[in-house]
Amino acid sequence: MHSLTNVVYTYHKRDTIIGNLNPAGVLIQLERKLNELTDIRITDYAYLSPEQTGRINRSPERRSDLYALGMILYEMLAGSLPFRAQSKEQWVHAHLAMMPIPLSRLRPEITGPLEGMIMKLLSKMPEERYQSAHGVIVDLQRCVSSIEETGGIVPFEIARADDDSRFQLPNSLFGREAEEVQLSKALEQARAGGCAFVMVSGGAGSGKTALVHQLQGSVIRTGGRFIAGKCDLMNRDIPFSQILEALRRLIWQVWSESPESIARLKVRLMEALGRGAGVIAQLLPEAEKLLGNLPSVERLGPAEAAIRFRLLLPIFIQVFADSGHPLVLFLDDLQWADPATMDALRTVAQDPTLHSLLLLGAFREEAAPHQIATEDPRATATAWIENSFPRHKTSTSLSVQHIALDPLTYIDVRQFVSHIVKENSARIRMLAESLYHRTGGNPLYLHRFLDSLYREKKLYYDEEKSNWAWDTAVVKQISEDPDILLLVGTRIRMLPSDTIELLAVAAAIGHRFRLSAVAVASGHSMIYANRLLRVVEEEGLISQENDSNEADTDEVYYTFLHDRVQQAAYQTVH
Repeated sequence: MHSLTNVVYTYHKRDTIIGNLNPAGVLIQLERKLNELTDIRITDYAYLSPEQTGRINRSPERRSDLYALGMILYEMLAGSLPFRAQSKEQWVHAHLAMMPIPLSRLRPEITGPLEGMIMKLLSKMPEERYQSAHGVIVDLQRCVSSIEETGGIVPFEIARADDDSRFQLPNSLFGREAEEVQLSKALEQARAGGCAFVMVSGGAGSGKTALVHQLQGSVIRTGGRFIAGKCDLMNRDIPFSQILEALRRLIWQVWSESPESIARLKVRLMEALGRGAGVIAQLLPEAEKLLGNLPSVERLGPAEAAIRFRLLLPIFIQVFADSGHPLVLFLDDLQWADPATMDALRTVAQDPTLHSLLLLGAFREEAAPHQIATEDPRATATAWIENSFPRHKTSTSLSVQHIALDPLTYIDVRQFVSHIVKENSARIRMLAESLYHRTGGNPLYLHRFLDSLYREKKLYYDEEKSNWAWDTAVVKQISEDPDILLLVGTRIRMLPSDTIELLAVAAAIGHRFRLSAVAVASGHSMIYANRLLRVVEEEGLISQENDSNEADTDEVYYTFLHDRVQQAAYQTVH
């Protein structure tokens, strides 16, 4: 077992994927206690990983070899494979859908860590397996040592070394504790039946969106609804586009609720909107099924139609919020909002009848209109908020709370780096200090810089020393406060040419784009376009929306990680 795992480890150290690992291609030399792979290896469906079956949208990689290794090790210990199948189709089904027979059922004496190791290797999802052959070797060696010392395998936590060697950028925030508390208080205000309006400002990459989305889990866990729309620099001439995007998400959420809940919602909508239901449906066709039989609507000019929709908007969104179950509406990048969206947002903020509502907005300071821009970013954001949402003595509008995000401190950056490399020592503090000065404490710069170092193998896990190491010269060569467009653009240009061109097409469409639209615009098939986009997603540049219906590829949407990533992608071919 140890010898065969070492063979896999040797291939992976050379950045080579075996791809068709199975017993027929393994040469065993008993007298030398050695395993080798033969030059000629055939594909055997009994040992293929789920992603190698061609039935899921994942590319084979090193963790696919680890799945095959798990199949072989299971067979060595149990005398049979963990699945029963007679044909290629049955094997494909087994790898995709069947759970392996527990090893202890066939060999009762094999329990604890060894069984856990084998079953972890056989996980359906690559993310749930061992992430490296090195992690398997460390655990196997621990089993051997335990047997030699005690005659058995003493229980221990498996995959510990594997976890230490895994590079993963954290989802949690660093240095934003006070801001998180302020947002939580605003949410509690809405949950208690009140209304709140919070504007988050900061520079590009300061973490405005990440801070707000950190609140989403709390909203959903308490039965509330969280919806968001993003203002897009390249599509800023479409009236209400950001609000309509958020309302579409609201409709999608509703259809996942119980039939009884949907029926009650339909009644409340008809009672609240009356003849205005047809106005909503004109701009939001996705709501037609919720609104029932729609009355005819008088056609008006664009300006009058916008006013009519704006007046009905507070009535529409109030139906979806009640005490204890607030509605949170987040509009990102408001500096690029169209005038109609800003007018609608002011109308909602000034409506005294609304309750259980939390309005959230994000504003980028450096994109402020030149007439209010100052040398002090926070003063610039304050001026923009006062100009955009003026409050008069007799006004019933909400008072806008302002959260201004500063760059991370050195302490924040040090905690961030320590979290990733799982070490807090003098050498880590030196690395953190260098990163702090070279990123200016900007969270996006910090994420992208570390991710680039790792993908370019300039930050790597030293398996012999069992710690993380880096190329000190490379870190020092990066100029202070680097250009994020240059950093991301360099990463994009390392992708295959077809992928770069497709990404540029997606960037031209917008921050959020539909798979089918990208496929048509690029001249690729849906399957091929999606395959290319999956590669980009694995690079951490885009993400597929969770609320997309994956069964219907025409409805699959992707979004760019950040508008700076979209901008860098657009500039690669323009």
